[in-house]
Amino acid sequence: MKTNNIEKLLFFFIPFAIFIIVAYFLVFKLEFVYGDSLSRTFHAYSVFFGNEPKLASIGLVWPPIPTLVQLPLVLIKPLNTYGFAGNITSALFMSLTVVFLNNILKHFKLGLLARVLVLLTFILNPMILFFGVNGMSEAVAIFFLVTTIYLLILYLSSKSTTYLLGLGATISLAIMSRWEMLVLIPTTILVLIISIFLNSSKKLVSKIEGAVLLFLTPVIFTISIWILANWIIMGDPLHFLTSIYSNTSQAGKLSQEVSIFTNMQGNFIAVLSYLAQRVFFLFPAYLGFSLLIIFKAIKSRRPLVPISLLLLPSSLLLFHLVMLYKGQSFGWLRFSIYIIPFAYMFLGYLIADIKNRYYKITMVLGSIFIICLSSISTVYAMANPELGREEYQLTNAILSRDTTLLNNKITESSTGVDIATTTKIVSYIKDNIEEGKILIDDFVGFPIVYFAKQPDLFVETIDENFKLVLSNPLMYEDVKYILAPKNESAGDLDAINIRFPGIFENGTDFTTLEKDFGEWRLYKIID
Repeated sequence: MKTNNIEKLLFFFIPFAIFIIVAYFLVFKLEFVYGDSLSRTFHAYSVFFGNEPKLASIGLVWPPIPTLVQLPLVLIKPLNTYGFAGNITSALFMSLTVVFLNNILKHFKLGLLARVLVLLTFILNPMILFFGVNGMSEAVAIFFLVTTIYLLILYLSSKSTTYLLGLGATISLAIMSRWEMLVLIPTTILVLIISIFLNSSKKLVSKIEGAVLLFLTPVIFTISIWILANWIIMGDPLHFLTSIYSNTSQAGKLSQEVSIFTNMQGNFIAVLSYLAQRVFFLFPAYLGFSLLIIFKAIKSRRPLVPISLLLLPSSLLLFHLVMLYKGQSFGWLRFSIYIIPFAYMFLGYLIADIKNRYYKITMVLGSIFIICLSSISTVYAMANPELGREEYQLTNAILSRDTTLLNNKITESSTGVDIATTTKIVSYIKDNIEEGKILIDDFVGFPIVYFAKQPDLFVETIDENFKLVLSNPLMYEDVKYILAPKNESAGDLDAINIRFPGIFENGTDFTTLEKDFGEWRLYKIID
């Protein structure tokens, strides 16, 4: 038992140290910060230090777990530099993922040395390494997904119903990390039904009902709490779906403006080709191992584990295929990142039953070689602007050792925060505005509010009186300025551009231009 605990600690702390070092390099040396990551840290920070400290400041549009887990971290002042609390969160959860991947590989009877070598390639895979340090929600979701698979494997192996509640809990947390995890509910139910059907001959209906209800209890409870929170706080139980800041709204705007998505909408062949390209180039080993899993499942007397391993990632890919078909997905490369940990689980299952020691060693080494080749393909996908639309800028900057490639951070394909411009705006505000609040939509302007660390300078979206001030700024004597983003940067998702069309270019009849920052313009309200 003691040896097992030491092993788990090592499988956690060594990856964690690697991820933290890379995160430090990414944030403080390259000054690359993901906008979505910084947004979550900003909302966690606002819970304690906003104009109106409240838990509702986490926002009620995106899944809350990646923000909630940062609450203790934002209380530590140094971790609020460039939103580093988010990077620590990614490192923490990806390290925990390594621990549970180790548990799965150990369950499939891989030796310690084989597990060390295999998991080292997982940690160093460029996509895993990047999303294990960048503060995005993928690391959190991957952890709960891998934990779900581990509990499902244990249930299928033991048939103990005690795992079903844990299974429901981990899927609930996965859903509260990424919305696409909702598809795991019907997929897991299907696996449970097949399992009971293949292993029972009596009272099938009652056994299926009991297992499904036990599994669904934590799922229904979690989703109900989320809907109730939306209803009580926002007045709309489906606010996370209907808000102008929701994924549907944002993706819909993208599909109208980017020709590739316009052409794909409603075109099944184009959508299938688009997704297949990303899966193939991101990690080719996944497809190769999948074919071997199918072959082994056909021959196996116990096909439930391989069926489960195949169904869950397939359901996630199918979800994104449908979303692309409907024009409600950004189609980012990272939406297929889940195939990478699944490929490692496939590998464990494929080697599990090999008895011959030398044949097993050969298979492990051969698989590691294939995985390494797949990681080279991962680099190619991330460096290709057509495949890695979010990742190519940073990837090419690192490969070429030319950090000037990161200078233009606000582009259609990059979601990096423009730290230089943000710092310039904050410095001007602090040096030149002695009185009077600034009206800003923090959906777009959150880096400015967060970097300022003085929320009392702003009237922002999360403030209770934001809509009232926005409706008529002249009615509020303490509001003296409006900070407006360029319309191309914000579009229909910025409340200020919506309320005052053309404000960035022409101002309004009650404002005068105070300062032009390029992507932002500060207007002073005149009486």
